[in-house]
Order: sequence, then C-alpha cells, then structure tokens
Amino acid sequence: MILLRTIRQFILDILFPIHCLGCDQEGEWLCDSCFKTIQLNTRQTCPVCRRPGLGNVCSDCSKKTALDGLLVSCDYDQALVQDCIHTLKYLSMSALAHTAAQIIWQCLKRLPTTNAITAKPTILVPVPLHPRRLRNRGFNQSKLIANELGELLGAKVEDLLVRTRYTESQMSLARHERLQNVIGAFKMKNDFEKMPENVIIIDDVATTLATLHECASVLKSHGAKTVRGFVVARGS
Repeated sequence: MILLRTIRQFILDILFPIHCLGCDQEGEWLCDSCFKTIQLNTRQTCPVCRRPGLGNVCSDCSKKTALDGLLVSCDYDQALVQDCIHTLKYLSMSALAHTAAQIIWQCLKRLPTTNAITAKPTILVPVPLHPRRLRNRGFNQSKLIANELGELLGAKVEDLLVRTRYTESQMSLARHERLQNVIGAFKMKNDFEKMPENVIIIDDVATTLATLHECASVLKSHGAKTVRGFVVARGS
C-alpha cells in the first residue's frame, strides 16, 4: 500500500508539478516567504467562551467540556490556510501534512507555556476517520499531521480512538447539527494497554469543539487525566 501511494505521488509530481499555493512558485506547496505571511496566534483563549488566557478551559466553562485546553494555531478565515487544508484533505496532497504540522509547531514555539503543555508522559492522538471515509480519501489527515508533529515534539503517536459510525462532514453542517452529529461516534480501541496521563488530540480544524469534546470524553472515561487539543486552525 505504501509503495503504491509512493508511485502514485511520483506520477502526480511529473504530470502536475507542485506549485506554491501562495505565489505559484514551482517546487513546494508553500514556500518560506508565503508561510511567513500566515498570521499565527500569539495569544490563546478559553476554547469555550473565548476569554483571553493561555488556552486552558476557564473555571466557568470546565463543566461544559471534557477538554482541558485547546491550542489554536491560526484562524481559518485566512485564505492561504483554507487552501492548505482543503488541498491536503480533498485533493489528497498528503505532503501538506508537514506544512500543517509546522504551523502548529511554530505557534507552539511562540507560547510561554510550551514546556508545560507538552510535558511528558505525553502522547498525540489523531482524531480518527470512519473506515468508509478512510477508504475514499486514502489517508487520515489528522494522523499525518500527528506523525509530523510527533517528530518535532519527540512525542509518541497512538491511534487510541476509533470512529464507530459514519457521520456527515462537520464543515457542511450548521452549528446545532455539528453538536449532534458526533455524539457517541467514538470509542477506545480494544487493544489499548495503558492510558498516559497527558494526551493531546490532533485535528486539522475545530469549529464547535464537538468532535474534540467527544474524543476527550472517551479518553477521560478510560483514565486520561489531562486532555488537550492541538489544531491547525479554528473556524466559526
């Protein structure tokens, strides 16, 4: 399977040379100059009420979500960020997972709490895709981003969660539909051994937090003490 994907990517590179999504320069999906134009978040907020802080869920909102915090690397309303995520997910250009991980990494390096957020023992857990969507897409973009970020952080990546039922894409739904769409859609893998204390859920985009909340609820019900989310961007 890996060999087939490599051959496919090689053929695509020949037939459709890579061009920067920002300036159309040939050779890479996002050149250094265009990457620097992405406005990374230098401040974080409570992910629920958006109160300024360090990305932790504030005391007033702690009963509203199983998440302990959320790192939002940038805002989704930036056209270049949208292009990167859309190209990664829907045009199957998996090489952009490296760019997505770099966006998270560069945002992390700007925060004073990086060491605390990534304290060991830590594992990165990608939001899983339903097997049907995974077959159609060929890869899980959250897993690819987690693998790239794991290399940068020196953290282990574990597929602890599985999606138990097929759901509509969150991006295509209204807010109230998103909240209902993923209820009960995740469970732990049967073969997981020991839950680490510190877990970071990795996803590309967050909106209502419904997906991250459901994943965090499952992880905490199986022993995780602290569960945070890291996302490339957050939309409205």
